[in-house]
Amino acid sequence: IIVCNGEKASDVKMHIEENFTDDRIVLFFINLSGLSNALNYGICNSSSKYIARQDADDVSHKDRLSKQIAYLESNHNIGVLGCGVQLIDGHSKPLPDKFISVNLDLSIRRLLPVINSMCHPALIYRRQCIIEVGGYKFGGLSEDHELYLRILRMKKWKFHNLSETLFDYRRHDGQLTSQGSYKNFCDISSFMMGHILLTGNLFGILGILWVFPPVIFFKRLVRKLIRFSV
Repeated sequence: IIVCNGEKASDVKMHIEENFTDDRIVLFFINLSGLSNALNYGICNSSSKYIARQDADDVSHKDRLSKQIAYLESNHNIGVLGCGVQLIDGHSKPLPDKFISVNLDLSIRRLLPVINSMCHPALIYRRQCIIEVGGYKFGGLSEDHELYLRILRMKKWKFHNLSETLFDYRRHDGQLTSQGSYKNFCDISSFMMGHILLTGNLFGILGILWVFPPVIFFKRLVRKLIRFSV
């Protein structure tokens, strides 16, 4: 399932139609702004047991899907499954800094009110899990983090990350979630504050501080120093 939306949607649709003839491709062209709308549209038009995420500028290893599905088939209580992630630059070269990730459900749950350790484009969901929680509802930044917090509050489904690295995640300056504006801070801190009020988990305050623009500036500086020193 390929959902084409956004400024270049018509160009992408034309390119796919002209260059690919695989009859497994189901192509949708929609005029809905925002990633969340496109994700929900794709999920609603799928009848699959699983929903696998993939962004255009990232790279899945050839055995990523088979290993993730095999794990889900053996662990029926896992609703959201990720994997080990290698950060790469715009030229597909490995970066020395690491994606903050933990493997076990309890550790992921403890971190989620502060840091999202589930790499969105590297995940496979059980479609039932996403449908039960109501799909993507947050239209700003970090729509994935907001979704995970709702799944966390359900307590029915578990999270897990495979320890094996099966995904290359591209880091570049144009990423929405790397932009440290105060508008973005307000967007993200709004659903973080909602989680605090609903659960009483005050660790969410650290999550709000984690996306505070001066803190993001400091994290960028540290990341650059790591890359420069290697």
